[in-house]
Amino acid sequence: MNKKTKAFFNNPWVIGIGVTIVSYLITSLLNKLVTGVDFKTSLRSVLVFLWKVLNFGIPLWLIIIILLLVRLIFKFLKASVEEQNPEWWYYTKDEFNIRLPSDEGDIIPIPFQSPQYDEVRTKRIEVEDSLLFRWRYYRSDSGKYDLADILPICKNCECALIRAENWFLTCPHCERKYLLPGRFNPEEVRRKVDTLIRHKISSGEYKSSPYFEK
Repeated sequence: MNKKTKAFFNNPWVIGIGVTIVSYLITSLLNKLVTGVDFKTSLRSVLVFLWKVLNFGIPLWLIIIILLLVRLIFKFLKASVEEQNPEWWYYTKDEFNIRLPSDEGDIIPIPFQSPQYDEVRTKRIEVEDSLLFRWRYYRSDSGKYDLADILPICKNCECALIRAENWFLTCPHCERKYLLPGRFNPEEVRRKVDTLIRHKISSGEYKSSPYFEK
């Protein structure tokens, strides 16, 4: 690096403006993480901010202090958001075994002589051992977390399944059918899945789930 280049980068104004830009860019990035503001919008605000600074002659040291304070505030806000929403808050979907202790196996008393079950015979639809479920969390005024709305969803398109026929859950969107075990009881299955979700959260197993995305 020659003397002119070194002198340029050692210039107080160059250092000050450089620190200002870098600090503000970091602040903008944190702003994006916390509030979801587009990065281009944040960059535009940087340029507008610098233009105003040059026009009004605000002391550079004051600008740097203000930016550092802003950066600390956003860092605090980001930490607060993460504290408010635990990591498992983003664990809202997984696949669970739906067989119950009372299940009699794959002997399904379906009247296969009926034409409406032709596809079961021709396509050899198998009894489902597991289903994909989706749920949500809510937080009470006392700060306690709980589960709600545990629903089976389609493995193909993730639409909520409906029980239009006695032995099937059907996707109203892609019309895929799921043949159920003989002793399928929606309420018992829901309680089983509720228990398994809570266990995975308390044990940390949810982190290894292929459906967990933070």
